[in-house]
Amino acid sequence: MTLSKIGIAIVGAMFLGTGAVLARPEVQLTVHGYVVHGTAQTPKLEEFSSAVAPRSGDTIEWKVVASNASAEIARKLVTTLPVAPSTAFVAGSAAGSGDVVVTYSIDGGKTFAPRPMRVTHTAAGDVVKAADPSTYTTVRWMQATDIGPKSTATFSYEAKVK
Repeated sequence: MTLSKIGIAIVGAMFLGTGAVLARPEVQLTVHGYVVHGTAQTPKLEEFSSAVAPRSGDTIEWKVVASNASAEIARKLVTTLPVAPSTAFVAGSAAGSGDVVVTYSIDGGKTFAPRPMRVTHTAAGDVVKAADPSTYTTVRWMQATDIGPKSTATFSYEAKVK
């Protein structure tokens, strides 16, 4: 199964900040997909290739490496990555380097929250419940710490192939 068959694409990264922009850092994003083998205590990661393709039931680790190739500091980097429709997000698996805030979307990246909520309309009124993490459609990492010149930051999450 290739990245295109899984349905992953880099949604992007942007910089948020205030004040005058004198120079814009060059941040390049690279996405790597790994099939996770072994146990939680001793996981073994195999990068996707023609010989290594995920199958139904496999866990995939998606890793985004943000490389600041410039001499400028990258401040407040925001990176998003979709959860492929052929997979289900694994609760608690999102991580990032440095001080990062992770939020999730259940509507294809239109809105984000630390814990997205679903509203169900019933005859007795609306019922609001936390969305099941397996229904998350997009993961967003908001970097609170700077990425220095010639430095990298890494963001990841796991998903289960349906």
